[in-house]
Amino acid sequence: MWCAPDRRRLQPLVRDSEATTALRSLVRARRDLVTHRVAVANQLRAHLQTAFPAGACLFADLDSAISLRFLERFPTQDKADWLSPKRLAGWLRSVGYTGRTDPAVLHDRLVTAPRGVVGAPAQVHAATTTTASFVAVLRVLAAQIATLGGTRCTTASTWPPAPPPALSPRWPPGRWCRPAGWASTG
Repeated sequence: MWCAPDRRRLQPLVRDSEATTALRSLVRARRDLVTHRVAVANQLRAHLQTAFPAGACLFADLDSAISLRFLERFPTQDKADWLSPKRLAGWLRSVGYTGRTDPAVLHDRLVTAPRGVVGAPAQVHAATTTTASFVAVLRVLAAQIATLGGTRCTTASTWPPAPPPALSPRWPPGRWCRPAGWASTG
């Protein structure tokens, strides 16, 4: 509890500027979208572990652009079985894959991974539809995250400049110096 003599030490609360409020809103929205992207990527990974295990572990990041392109083109084990090392290398070249992993190594990962759902048309259709849905959601989330990231940078670049820090007392008493981190220009 404070007493009347302490009133002089209390500072009035100052509202945030419009730019601060706008930036805070953008950062919060982007953080929420990143959280959703991680959740959807985890759901896709869990789905692929039963439907198409090779698709879940083929590339380093499941939500990377190349991984999503691969899952759009080859959403099931049946479609991926068509790939040979030469066909995979050709497809990777056609989509502009610049990764450091050799196509033969990627093909080996496809072949050695546990088999996914094959044969039963209803199960294959369900797996294809589910994979396509997760991939579509991840694409939209990635686009919106990129949009918010660009907006955030634009908002921060138009930020009003902060006033220079004031001189502050330091030890020994009677000696005034500039705060640490404030470079002198002369």
